[in-house]
Amino acid sequence: MCNDTTEFLEEAVRFYLDRGEKTDTTSQNILILGLDWCFQARTYLWQIQEKRLPGTGVEVSQVDLQGFQRDLRSLRQLAELAPWLQDRVSLQEGVLRIMACAAPSRTQHLLEYTGLRFAVRPGLVCMGGREVGGYLGEWEHALALVMACRYLPIQLLASPGERAGMLTEAGRLLERLGDKRRFDEVTALLKTLPTNYM
Repeated sequence: MCNDTTEFLEEAVRFYLDRGEKTDTTSQNILILGLDWCFQARTYLWQIQEKRLPGTGVEVSQVDLQGFQRDLRSLRQLAELAPWLQDRVSLQEGVLRIMACAAPSRTQHLLEYTGLRFAVRPGLVCMGGREVGGYLGEWEHALALVMACRYLPIQLLASPGERAGMLTEAGRLLERLGDKRRFDEVTALLKTLPTNYM
């Protein structure tokens, strides 16, 4: 289903770009939402497999990796028209690298700077049930912190308490943005940390 969705989204993004109506933010946001769903589904399916075999560096099939890369290519194309998507591109590049068991230092760099610019970017987006004319990248920053804490080697963190601090910051951002499901996940993840991390 993910791969069928990827093909449909590729065609839809190509049609949107070829049509030349770059100011059609409604169509643009629908495409972005579709890509978000596909990224989330692929990541969730990988995480289910990873939970069954924790710490083993679960290999993702080439078909799944190629599907994720195709979605990422579509997102990059949209980011050329909507600069506020750059943080989302960085986040998904980091997730892809984690899934592919790529060298963690480059992955850390991608995740570390996702959303840290916090500069308002033009674009119509929905946050907390309201539409706003600028986007801060806070959601991407929160998810990047969670992915880094879950999957990057512990040696890459500067201090034992950094992981707890990163998760606390992610939880604060997610709660403020109204993402209750992910906020609950972060809260549960914090409870699993050894006491020497707190």
